[in-house]
Amino acid sequence: MFRTASLSRRRTNTSQKSISHTESVVEHEERGLAELKELCRKNSVTWPKSELVPEDASDDNFEESNLLRYLRARKHDVHAAFKQYAASAKWRHDIQLEKTYDDVDITRFETVRRLQPQWTGRRDATGVPIMVYVVSQVKADDILALHKMDPTLSSIFLAAEYVTQFVQPLCGKLQHERINTSINIIDLSHVGVSTFWRLRKLLSTASNMATAHYPETVKTIYVVGAPNFFPTIWRFITLWFEPATTRKIAVLGHRECATVLRHDLGPENVPKRFGGDLDWEFGGSPELSPDAKALSKKWFDKWVEGPLRIIDGPGEQWRIIAVGSQNGELRREEL
Repeated sequence: MFRTASLSRRRTNTSQKSISHTESVVEHEERGLAELKELCRKNSVTWPKSELVPEDASDDNFEESNLLRYLRARKHDVHAAFKQYAASAKWRHDIQLEKTYDDVDITRFETVRRLQPQWTGRRDATGVPIMVYVVSQVKADDILALHKMDPTLSSIFLAAEYVTQFVQPLCGKLQHERINTSINIIDLSHVGVSTFWRLRKLLSTASNMATAHYPETVKTIYVVGAPNFFPTIWRFITLWFEPATTRKIAVLGHRECATVLRHDLGPENVPKRFGGDLDWEFGGSPELSPDAKALSKKWFDKWVEGPLRIIDGPGEQWRIIAVGSQNGELRREEL
């Protein structure tokens, strides 16, 4: 049965269970990471880069954190992690995901982004971005139309790229450490069984692809407003996602929703519709926290639409590049 949440809930890191008592988690991961790097080198497996990233640029921190996601997803089985990592690298090469993200029409990008979880502009105490998805405000016909235009679903993952290429890195800069996970609040209020049934095949495909190519990018998923047929949805969820992901899902009842979210995320970071103090609505621009707002003034006065990239330079230097295209013209604007 699905897990309900409470303030006393305890999470177990199952990836640590196979580690011996004489070997620390860090030592275990460092050894596995070294083996995984060597497998990639021997087999010439490389992660695709945007053309905006200089050829001679080397971001060892990104490479390590990226490899670690796959290593943890496969419970430190180095060969299984390599197989999944290599498959993801090939997938990105094959669909030219970096180029698609850099060149996509800005209006189309915003259409896709608004059909998926959106960043509130806030973070939890550890710097992880808080995303919200109000399912009732997304039309099933729009999602199905997008699938019809793009059967490979590559454009659906433009929104995921936005999170991994901009939102998480920006939160990392604010936190002064790399951030590669997100928190999702999924609001199922006023969602009928017919909507879920129409989308089930698409959701299955998208979920399987996300599990394969974006492992370990979720810290916690809070489900609120669960309908009375949620046990049926949960059965599908357990088929679509791996156990490690389903253990991160907390289903909040109406009475405990505000209490748990305010406790876990901070009242100032929880939208008012969930009992918090944040004046933000799904579909709106991110409402940045004061420290993020102060930092962002260096680059923009109002939120910039379309795909964005953070590109690291030497030392502590980094840039925000607005990419995409408008009226057939590529946008390459350094903010």
